[in-house]
Amino acid sequence: MYLSSRYQGQRDKDWRRISELRSSRVHYLQALRQARALVQYSHVYFPNSLDFRGRMYPLPGRLNHTGSDPFRALLENAEAKPLGRTGVYWLKVHLANKMGMTKLTFDERAQYIDEHISDVVNSAEAPLTGDRWWQEGAEPLQALMACKEFSDALKCSQGPENFMSRLPVAVDGSYNGLQHYSAIGRDEYGAKLVNLSPSERPADAYTGILKEMMKSIEVDAKNNMQVAQRCIGTGRGQDKNHIKRKTIKRPIMTQVYGVTPYGMQEQIFQELFRQNFQHGLWTRVDIKEMSAYLREKVLESLGVTFKEAQQCRKWIEDTTSLIYRCQPRHLRNAFCWTTPSASSSGSLTVFASSTASSPPLVSPRLAARLLPPPAVSSSQPLPPILFTPSMLPILP
Repeated sequence: MYLSSRYQGQRDKDWRRISELRSSRVHYLQALRQARALVQYSHVYFPNSLDFRGRMYPLPGRLNHTGSDPFRALLENAEAKPLGRTGVYWLKVHLANKMGMTKLTFDERAQYIDEHISDVVNSAEAPLTGDRWWQEGAEPLQALMACKEFSDALKCSQGPENFMSRLPVAVDGSYNGLQHYSAIGRDEYGAKLVNLSPSERPADAYTGILKEMMKSIEVDAKNNMQVAQRCIGTGRGQDKNHIKRKTIKRPIMTQVYGVTPYGMQEQIFQELFRQNFQHGLWTRVDIKEMSAYLREKVLESLGVTFKEAQQCRKWIEDTTSLIYRCQPRHLRNAFCWTTPSASSSGSLTVFASSTASSPPLVSPRLAARLLPPPAVSSSQPLPPILFTPSMLPILP
């Protein structure tokens, strides 16, 4: 007796999922063991390394303040500070962020928490036996941590403003690479999409690029291009809404840091492959064809949406290539520049070579491709910054 090919295929998929879950479980258990070993200490310090661009990375691989939701939820500031009126406001904003309300204005986020005070208190007092409102969050464990902090602040006998808080609040930029290119290139439209210019509520660059992409894909589908029609779907059952924000997020985010066209295609392929687990509408050949097609649409839409930013990137590449050609061959092993971002000594000198052994860069084209990513990365050396809520300003 033999198993059907359909059953064997489903069995293989299930085993792959179990294997991935097991890997994640081991990863989290090791971080939890590390946390239990450190909980006895009043202060814990995380050493950081500085790469050649000046970007800082925590040396502990699992438990650190730049990790994912479960790891950040295990950490708090060692030294407490009173919230104050400003801190109460930003604690509400932080909790709303962790619940996924990032598209609202700051005032609307604070109001959202005011409207869910009972849910916040219930989550803090009965996280597993209550309504479990915190589990609806985008980052649920950090949301639970914020619920407990805010609930304790509300119970403070001297008022929430005098509550001694230890909760860290992360403040980060949005689409940092595109922010730098948009600023350098004076890209007014791109600046709005990456929140460089004032707006009533946060913009989303990925959604803007996706809308531009879908216009082109719909035109191709009307012209009977099969791969475009496959991307859009028939509209029946699960065969619809295939191209989502998360489908194109990684290739857009990494494009400004030097990912190759092949790398972009692989990132899209992996996302489509995961989607295909849910509906099984495509073959592997279909997915490969779709990922190559969508890669070109991403690049095309980036050129339209961030026109000046892409021109700025091209200028850096052309300038790098020109400098390369002007140098004697024995000097073609590295580039050196001073970053505009301040450090403790004022600025940072970056020395970028092609490899650790510094052999000559093989061509102007390679040099032009290698330089822009570290040049832009060196302008933003810090990871998401953690503040105590009371340190943040109150908005007018």
